[in-house]
Amino acid sequence: EIAKHFGPDEAGYEVVQEAIDTMTGVAWYINDMKRKHEHAVRVQEIQSLLINWKGPDLTTYGELVLEGTFHVLRAKNSRTLFLFEKMLLITKRRGEHYVYKTHISCSTLMLLDSAKDPLLFSVIHFRHPKQPHTVQAKEAIVDNSN
Repeated sequence: EIAKHFGPDEAGYEVVQEAIDTMTGVAWYINDMKRKHEHAVRVQEIQSLLINWKGPDLTTYGELVLEGTFHVLRAKNSRTLFLFEKMLLITKRRGEHYVYKTHISCSTLMLLDSAKDPLLFSVIHFRHPKQPHTVQAKEAIVDNSN
């Protein structure tokens, strides 16, 4: 609001602009830290609800990027997928809990989308191409953040 009362040629304009830039940066940083904290809390919650997981603490796989529930072809139950920076975790919901089914490291993960169905895709470990996990999303998600 203060910047509206200053012209670019007036004394103090640069100081006001620098203050606005600093405040904007601080606000962005606070929002980013809040988001990271919320994700860390969610990862701890997932870890506490995960059954049969023998791997290390989930925090070792980086931040939680996405999570969602998908219908799996050739399976009667849906699967909940958790995408971390370094791993895709595939689970089955059982009440409040998630039962570990498998995981694929992101460095060995292949993703194939379907030309016939935009909601259908397969995640595959590149060393086990004959064992795809073909899942179908419930709806398309459009990212309008850009």
